[in-house]
Amino acid sequence: MTGRHDRPPDATGVLTVCWWRVRLRRTLGATLAALLLAQPAFGAAWQGRVTTVHDGDTLTVQKRTRGVMVRLIHIDAPELDQPFGRESRRHLQQLVRLEQVRVATRGRDKYGRTLGVVTRVRDGLDVNLTQVDRGYAWAYTLGRSAPAFERAQRSARAGRRGLWGDPAPTPPSVWRRSRRSVADGP
Repeated sequence: MTGRHDRPPDATGVLTVCWWRVRLRRTLGATLAALLLAQPAFGAAWQGRVTTVHDGDTLTVQKRTRGVMVRLIHIDAPELDQPFGRESRRHLQQLVRLEQVRVATRGRDKYGRTLGVVTRVRDGLDVNLTQVDRGYAWAYTLGRSAPAFERAQRSARAGRRGLWGDPAPTPPSVWRRSRRSVADGP
């Protein structure tokens, strides 16, 4: 015979009325522990010093005792072997190398890098937006509306700044696809 809470009576025949409280505490405790131990995916912000600039949209920031690789969201910079790739990296180095920055995280990409908006602490400069505005990266919104980045790209293009000095620059996504097809061969 099952009890009021669909649990059989204990060995003495008396229904343990508070079994669900114990179960609830265990479930909530495990869930809370998992949430506290997991790295926050969205909305977390932290500060650190930039130690390495890998390319025009990826850098490493020292967070306490470990380096965290950060991929700047809303932008796509030229690959290093692509025309204007080294200039893009050099510009990002000038903006943030050895600077204290704030990283507002937005999750992780498929390579495990932290996705984020990087802001220079000393003056509040939005590094992601600056890369686009000065013509060192494309606005990359993944179907989401990012009007500030779209405006910055239109402005850079109209002013022929950075990579927009080339009459027909190749977007990094097209460059990567063409490099993969060349590497695969006939």
